[in-house]
This record gives sequence, structure tokens and C-alpha cells, in this order.
Amino acid sequence: MTKATTPSQLVIEGFNCQWKKFKQKLPEDLRQEYDNLIKHAREHPHPDPEGIPFQQIIMSILIEQEKEINRLRKKLNPYLRKKCPRCYSERNREGFKGAMCPDCREYLFFPLPHFSYTIF
Repeated sequence: MTKATTPSQLVIEGFNCQWKKFKQKLPEDLRQEYDNLIKHAREHPHPDPEGIPFQQIIMSILIEQEKEINRLRKKLNPYLRKKCPRCYSERNREGFKGAMCPDCREYLFFPLPHFSYTIF
């Protein structure tokens, strides 16, 4: 256990101790994911000392996950948009039904992005 100095750190360490048996029963790769979640909780101060600690920990984790989702969306955004070669209208891949431009009926091709396994 790491040395806790602030009340929010004490709450997180207490939470981590309560879930120790759960963590031990996880497969090795999921233990690393569990440690990452706890790390995310440590990155945010818990502003409400009278609030429910579990909810504050979960919100800290969700905030960090939302930041990661937004970072990945920004990285994928160029692959999700396509300009029609005929009328130059721009289409978004999300919610796009069919392979034809609805304005001029030109065929639109959305290639899948090619990433290596180290995109982080």
C-alpha cells in the first residue's frame, strides 16, 4: 500500500484494501486494468468530504475514461469523414447509410483505418 497523505488518498487506499480479494482473483491482465482504474481515481481530488467516497472514486474513473475516449475520437476523426469527389459535400461515417452520396449519387468509399497495435 502506498503512503496516503490527504483524506481523498486515504479513501482510495481504503477502497483498494476492501477490493484486494477481488483483485487477487482476477487474471493477471485484468489486474493491470484494475491498477489503472485505481491510478485514475488517484489523479483527481475528491472535492466533497461529506459525499459518498465510492461515488467520488467512480466519477474520477469515469472522467479519466471519458478523456481517453475523446482523445481516441480526435485521433480517428480524419478516418470518419469523407468528401464526395463529385460535389465536395462532406459526409460523416457515423450514421451514414449506404455507399452513395445523397446529394449527387456518387459512390463513397470509407476505408478502415490502419493502426499498429501501439496507438497510445
